[in-house]
Amino acid sequence: MIFQHTWKKVLDGSKTQTRRLVKPHQMIRWPNGVKSVQYLDDQHNLWITKWQVGRTYAVQPGSGQYAIWYRRLDSDKVQIWNYHHQGFPSILSEHAESSDGKDRWQELRIRITSIQQEPLQDISENDACREGYKGRDIYSYNTSDPGESGIDYTLTPRDDFGLAWDSIHTTPGTRWEDAPDVWVLEWEPLS
Repeated sequence: MIFQHTWKKVLDGSKTQTRRLVKPHQMIRWPNGVKSVQYLDDQHNLWITKWQVGRTYAVQPGSGQYAIWYRRLDSDKVQIWNYHHQGFPSILSEHAESSDGKDRWQELRIRITSIQQEPLQDISENDACREGYKGRDIYSYNTSDPGESGIDYTLTPRDDFGLAWDSIHTTPGTRWEDAPDVWVLEWEPLS
């Protein structure tokens, strides 16, 4: 599953939910009693599963790229590796523990726990936080008094999410103001 702009939030655990545009012909289906987003491949007359509750997915930093691998060096340091950018390191092997005593390398994976469809603008403040957005202060440095904070306003998590959404989705019909329908995917990390 691609998290081009937010994979670091998935890794640090601050992102446990994502929204993806509902594309034409995608729908919720229940093959074998399991909730899935599927679409019909007309050429082969087959239902293709895009996402499914209970299924695990590797976290990728971009389309066509390999999964993110990581290992914890201590409580607040993580070493990251991605084949697409760094080549295949000899340190990745079948060993459970690395030779330096640090945690073993593991692929960053998630398991889908819930799938819902909703309008994009129905996102709550709590869900924006689960998307990895905490809100932030917007500063103006054009103040004449050096003692002033320069804070123009504070973005809520929902506002912060909306701005990030628009920086990624620029095509008419996909922007925040267009209120497209989205799939809301929730997951748990696999460690």
